[in-house]
Amino acid sequence: MNLDNLIAQTNAGSESRIAQHQNLTSVEIKGSLPFEDIKDRANPDSRPIDSAHVAELADSIAAIGLITPIAVDKNGCLLAGGHRRAALALIKASNFKAWNQHFPSSRVEVRVFDFDSAAEPSRALDIEVEENQQRKNYSPKEIRALADRLKNAGYQDYPGRPPKGVKTLTKALTELTGKSTRTVKGHLAKETNAKRIAAIQLETLVNRAIKAVELVGKHSDFSEAEQKYLQTAIKQLSKISL
Repeated sequence: MNLDNLIAQTNAGSESRIAQHQNLTSVEIKGSLPFEDIKDRANPDSRPIDSAHVAELADSIAAIGLITPIAVDKNGCLLAGGHRRAALALIKASNFKAWNQHFPSSRVEVRVFDFDSAAEPSRALDIEVEENQQRKNYSPKEIRALADRLKNAGYQDYPGRPPKGVKTLTKALTELTGKSTRTVKGHLAKETNAKRIAAIQLETLVNRAIKAVELVGKHSDFSEAEQKYLQTAIKQLSKISL
């Protein structure tokens, strides 16, 4: 699906979203484009590219894929996602395995807005600002889901200063979501507390069940085989945990 087809689908009434920018209305559709078809901005960048941010973002994208699609205009010119685009270029050049895993055929998820950003620079800036605000609207549940995916990819947090070269979970989440370190840690701490409470409750229930089975075994006239079944039940109950 190329850019012309994406725009044609929008005009034909395919699934789209209407985004309001002050008094402007931009039609946005989602699809994918060859990475090479994503062009530089038609207007100067509103902020310079931070190479350290790009490197950290590239690590997390290589681990779990692109979370937020890149925004482009109808000509394929970048509207929002300059750091993500730079991170993708870094992955493509240095991590062949991750690139092929997440971006088969070198296609990248995009959001296409049906206007010419060179002709309407203020509209392009509105969309960039709106996207930066939207990236901050991740719910606690979504952040915890991202955290689980990053943990599976080897990310973790350490007390104090992390070892050199270690992929830290909180840092990756701040890069991906735009949330502050304090906010991310708060969401993760709430999940940890909830799991701790659930684990305590489960342990209490399991202990009660074990005591009940033991009590039945002491006060009932069971055969040797039945007693073995009860002991097996106790062992299985002892293995239950979160």
